[in-house]
Amino acid sequence: MLPNLTTFGIGARNPSDIAYMFDQGLFDDIRIYNYGLSPLNVASLYTEFITDESVCLNGVYPQFDLNGDCVFDIEDFAEIAATWLECNLVPDCIEPQLP
Repeated sequence: MLPNLTTFGIGARNPSDIAYMFDQGLFDDIRIYNYGLSPLNVASLYTEFITDESVCLNGVYPQFDLNGDCVFDIEDFAEIAATWLECNLVPDCIEPQLP
């Protein structure tokens, strides 16, 4: 059985066997996997290089994370506490206004 030989390029498009639109940047890390990466794998690879950032896995924020920082903490609790015991019940808290 003969191997399937095809052209493989990184950083350019190759329609009709004519390479064009070459990338003008530099590549310092290229990895090829023979399997799909999990969201945790991708986040781990990203934070290897971007060390001053954290990644919220899958973009799924914890319940009650009101400020969108991927952590339910005192800041979120403060937002909840700011409206603690507010009441919008009619007639218990708000006088009905009839037309």
